[in-house]
Amino acid sequence: MLYRHVPIEAIPQCLRERPQWICWKYVPRENGEPGKLPVQAEKGWNASTTDANTWSTFDVAVQAYQKNKAYAGIAYVFAESDPFAGIDLDDCLDDDGEFIWGEDIVESFDTYSEVSPSGRGIKLIFEGKKPQWANCIVNGLGPDGNVQIEIYDRARCFTITGQRLVSSPTGVASRQSELDALCAKLWGLPPDTTRPPHLRPCSRTSRSSSRINE
Repeated sequence: MLYRHVPIEAIPQCLRERPQWICWKYVPRENGEPGKLPVQAEKGWNASTTDANTWSTFDVAVQAYQKNKAYAGIAYVFAESDPFAGIDLDDCLDDDGEFIWGEDIVESFDTYSEVSPSGRGIKLIFEGKKPQWANCIVNGLGPDGNVQIEIYDRARCFTITGQRLVSSPTGVASRQSELDALCAKLWGLPPDTTRPPHLRPCSRTSRSSSRINE
């Protein structure tokens, strides 16, 4: 199920007040599956998760989405300047909206969580900074070992539906210790503590490399 309407009131105010919003639309991939292209809300050109000039305010993004039928939704861009991070749990819900996997993560973080446009994934948004030694993606999760978890705190955008998970809080919580513990579980303790703090393995540096999380 695809959610066309965005329930504005359900999206946390702390996100709505930041000018880090874009729109997105479906585009065909080489494999025939639909991909998601981030676009600048007003002009419609490609948006970049590392170029703030391609971002807009929340109100501008919502109005552009409502006026332009080519747009499939809105998205929030995580930036180094904001305190937020996000977790994307891939295919963690069944057709009835029941958990297949990942419920323990949602319960542990106890923060604003919403259902993805497909109705099968969940995104968590919270305050926290990913440890310098942690990566961004772990594959091979779920009962069949064919899904993944993604964690970002910059240079990435998450589609935002406002379809809050009923069991989750309405607000964004501070969850640094939970984030540290999850990263340690997924990637282990840092093997190289001399890594320069400015180096992150998943940063995006060009407009063409920008990706959007469902």
